[in-house]
Amino acid sequence: MANGTATAQLAGIEFLAPIMAFFIVAILMGALLRKTKLFGSNVWIDIFLSLIVASLFVIFGKARDVILQVTPWFGIMIVALFFILLIAGFIGKTDDIVGKGLGMFFVFLIGVVFLIAIANSFYLDILPYLPGPSFGHGGSFEKLIFFSWLYSPPVAGTFWLVVSAVVVGWILVKSK
Repeated sequence: MANGTATAQLAGIEFLAPIMAFFIVAILMGALLRKTKLFGSNVWIDIFLSLIVASLFVIFGKARDVILQVTPWFGIMIVALFFILLIAGFIGKTDDIVGKGLGMFFVFLIGVVFLIAIANSFYLDILPYLPGPSFGHGGSFEKLIFFSWLYSPPVAGTFWLVVSAVVVGWILVKSK
């Protein structure tokens, strides 16, 4: 205690981060498997698979980092949605304010947060293989050969030719 003030030392809470990531992934994966009934109605298979997926998130640190970056934003968006619904309830015109559009907007925002968290966690692994000034620095030789071919002008020209043919074909089919 310096100058009569006390501060809480919470540095030890970072040791709980892998455990919390494990629980979050296990619960979400279990709920998703139960809801979709992807493997039938056997509860034990759903629990087993959700625990395996959660274990993978704990073992691989970058996957855990993605979950730990997304979780606070997900909480913030849930609280924001709650307040929007609360205000809409006070106004009394919930049908005008709340609808599929608001839900789709929040799903879109969560998707953007996931993409940003993935890019933030894996950018050092992806950067050597993207075109630009850092291309080739720190990448494996075999992968660099493939990406040099992929970014070559003949492949890019073929890609854009196929894309334009698909767009023109789609427009012609829809115009009839």
